[in-house]
Amino acid sequence: MKGWPDYTRVTGLVENYDEFGQNYPVGIGDGAARLGSIRTYDMRGRVWWMDDFEAAVLKWNTAAGGVGGSQSLDTQYARNGNQSVRLTTATGVARRSEIWRAFPRPRKATIGLEVSIAAAANFGEIIIQVTMFDGTDQTNTMLQINEAAQRINYFDSAGAWVDTGFAWGAYDEDGLFQTFKIVQDYEMNEYVRVLYNYQELDMAGIPCRTVGFVSPSMMVVRINARGDNMNNIDCYVDDVILTIMEPK
Repeated sequence: MKGWPDYTRVTGLVENYDEFGQNYPVGIGDGAARLGSIRTYDMRGRVWWMDDFEAAVLKWNTAAGGVGGSQSLDTQYARNGNQSVRLTTATGVARRSEIWRAFPRPRKATIGLEVSIAAAANFGEIIIQVTMFDGTDQTNTMLQINEAAQRINYFDSAGAWVDTGFAWGAYDEDGLFQTFKIVQDYEMNEYVRVLYNYQELDMAGIPCRTVGFVSPSMMVVRINARGDNMNNIDCYVDDVILTIMEPK
């Protein structure tokens, strides 16, 4: 810390007094926010990879179906910093607009994916997905924002969307970012928990969707916006964080 000796103990890093006259230490989340980190929502787990989308180029693969869909860095809205990714939904049967990125498969552990999303009205649905390929099987962990039903759903082991009990609510606002986090145990192929803003659902013991699929061993993260099939709607994605060693 500037102005302190190199051997300063952490216990010395305190604010002298708060507004109530009490000494208090600078916590991890407090320190992260002050230093400009995007990791301020849920401090559990160790950061494995993250993207704040502040680079000059988009470091993700893109995919689209239908007409008018696009994926690009954009300075109109951002949760932090100057820019986010704008997914413009397409019209037509496929109507998807997607970014995805592949990673070497981490060791079997408890993994978290955090994403912040802002969307205008009539966006249809947004799917947040982590797929683990182990060479012979693929395991999907997925969360769906369903605007028509105003619900947040998870993908179960039978391949169906199941209500988490979280309501999307009246959050169809371009610049209002909502934060989601999925935590999954890939050793047991089970969900651990889902977070949505201030809410948290314990999902311990709920199996993920696993099917046979021969492929290279890897992990793929996808964020997919599907429109209402009539309009090209903008959705914004920011602050993607992958964590490992999440507590159960």
